[in-house]
Amino acid sequence: MAAPDAALEIETVPDEPVPMRVRAYGEWTFNGLKARRAEILRGLAELRRQPQDRIAWDLTRIADLDDAGALWLARAVRGTQQVEVSPRHREMLAQVKRGLRVPDVLAQPVDLLFGVVATGEAAMRFAVHLRDATVLLGQIVLDAAA
Repeated sequence: MAAPDAALEIETVPDEPVPMRVRAYGEWTFNGLKARRAEILRGLAELRRQPQDRIAWDLTRIADLDDAGALWLARAVRGTQQVEVSPRHREMLAQVKRGLRVPDVLAQPVDLLFGVVATGEAAMRFAVHLRDATVLLGQIVLDAAA
């Protein structure tokens, strides 16, 4: 039976290739995380000290998941190879994981001379407008004199 609040259960099995098993259960929602926040943070801090390849996550017993819980879990399981997730929560966790990734390279290289080029182009457009205004004013004076 699922607990009403979010909880972590950490089990250590020393003779296994993956010695730590972490089970998340309960309601991983904003309200569910509030009640046991300190306990969960201690558990996650303990898990961060372990190599990720030595941890297996079981997220199938999560009763409810919202964006706050998905963010906590996505950060916790980042880099872990063995993660079991129920089908109804898989897409939400995948979306949050994609949002946590930082692009390795920028889409376009940064042009360091962009400001200089933009200022020069703006000055050239202003010069063209000034020339056209002078021509127009001259034409008006010639038409008025005639």
